[in-house]
Amino acid sequence: MNLLLEIGAVGAWIVIVVTGKMPRGLFDLMVLANSYMARSDAYICLLTETYPPFQDEQTRAAGTAQPI
Repeated sequence: MNLLLEIGAVGAWIVIVVTGKMPRGLFDLMVLANSYMARSDAYICLLTETYPPFQDEQTRAAGTAQPI
């Protein structure tokens, strides 16, 4: 997941430099990867007992929105 975030960040930087704005899909992908890493790290460090789902309520709600 960390590699996905790094590739997404470099890709976002290039797109922002060229177009001046970040695409919603790329933003959602980075949010999903970052939130999953935080939940899985909490699970691995025994801070929570629930196994992290790959998709949470925030990203599920964001996926239904229309891109700008």
